[in-house]
Amino acid sequence: MIGRAVTTIGSLSGYEYAENDEKMSYGEKYNLTGETHQEQWNELRMIASLNDAIPRKKYVNALISFDKSQNPEKLTNHQIKDMAETFAKELGFYDNQWKFAVHTNTDELHIHFYANRIGFDTKNKVKAHNIGKRSGQIVDAIAIKYGLKTSKEIGKERRKKALNELNSSISESKTWEELKQKMQKKGYHFILNKNIKGLNGARIVPIEYYKSNDQLSEREKTTQKGYKLSQLSRKLKIQDIENQLERNRKLMYNFKR
Repeated sequence: MIGRAVTTIGSLSGYEYAENDEKMSYGEKYNLTGETHQEQWNELRMIASLNDAIPRKKYVNALISFDKSQNPEKLTNHQIKDMAETFAKELGFYDNQWKFAVHTNTDELHIHFYANRIGFDTKNKVKAHNIGKRSGQIVDAIAIKYGLKTSKEIGKERRKKALNELNSSISESKTWEELKQKMQKKGYHFILNKNIKGLNGARIVPIEYYKSNDQLSEREKTTQKGYKLSQLSRKLKIQDIENQLERNRKLMYNFKR
């Protein structure tokens, strides 16, 4: 599970996004009585206007994304609601106006949150400082409670898989182009970085990250694409790969002779 949260100026379109009928499968509202999005948005704005200490970003936009390897579709609505309410309580907006909605239209099931930072007592309930870091820590704790993988565990597994696929492709390739083709067949783009001195690195990017923006999962939108060589292994250098490709060419040449 991966979590993020930001404070935002807010808008009706942003509020409506979570409940897009083509994306949403389940959701709940808290302390909101309006029947339409416009009515609910007016309620949020009215309470937010009672606090003059925060001039602009009076709302919270947050998300929990589940790794598909954990089969999140097996989670019940009761479990999802418990996760959402725990997140809201820990971040501080549970007693305010807020809602959550579950989206299943991407590879990774995710929960959207939209909340008012301002409570009914006119006080700010959600500190903006380190809100992204705090949201990640809260979601990690929820993941542990439910026996799901934390963001750190997910990242470690994905880096290990990418490294194994890269090492395998290097051992079977004689040229950079051949290496790129083999990685592509395994589901990765291998992108060389160059400067005026020549090759200075590479990035390995899962092909699934290259979907259209509408199809990107929230994790993909908020994470820098792929991995640098140093992120896969401190021992992996671009020159070492080039040397191995050269050795592979020589072995093939000698074999043909």
